[in-house]
Amino acid sequence: RAAAWVLAALTAVARLHGVSPSLLFQWRRRMAEGGQEAVRADEEVVPISRVRELENRVRELERLLGISPRPFHPDAACWTPVRR
Repeated sequence: RAAAWVLAALTAVARLHGVSPSLLFQWRRRMAEGGQEAVRADEEVVPISRVRELENRVRELERLLGISPRPFHPDAACWTPVRR
């Protein structure tokens, strides 16, 4: 019963933000798999707060350099900066 409630809540949140519920679950699965892969590869897993801090620094540097990143897509291997 609790699992059904969680599923319904996640589906509602996805729809609220215009995201397909199946895509949300796919992202969730990939995120979990990525974390497991990082552990298997003996890579450091960093807190999301640190990731956000670094993303903000990158955005600020790109702004200062006049560089604009491509729109982010979760399947993309990396961001490729594009000159404005």
